[in-house]
Amino acid sequence: MTSSEQQPSPRAVSVVLRVIAGLIGAAALVVFVAAVWLVLGSRLGPPERDMHGYGLIVGTALAIPAGLLAAVVLPLVFRGRRRVIAYRVSAIALLASIVGLVVSLVTA
Repeated sequence: MTSSEQQPSPRAVSVVLRVIAGLIGAAALVVFVAAVWLVLGSRLGPPERDMHGYGLIVGTALAIPAGLLAAVVLPLVFRGRRRVIAYRVSAIALLASIVGLVVSLVTA
């Protein structure tokens, strides 16, 4: 290692890690929204669309882990106190979503 090489600053590393967390969280959120769309289409659509309910089952099974990953990773994008608030909001939204998904699965 020569003297001309510099170590990245902790701030730059923090920004890079937050961007990576945002990308992973956004990908998980896209999967979650697609799975919820599948569940809603199966539950509220015509019976010919999903006669056996596999869309409902598979959508619920995909949405819960994807939503959990998004709820854990997306708040890492924020700093300090905003991260705590983001965790609270994402936990409440995840809980409400899971309850809705399970209710739609059980009452089908």
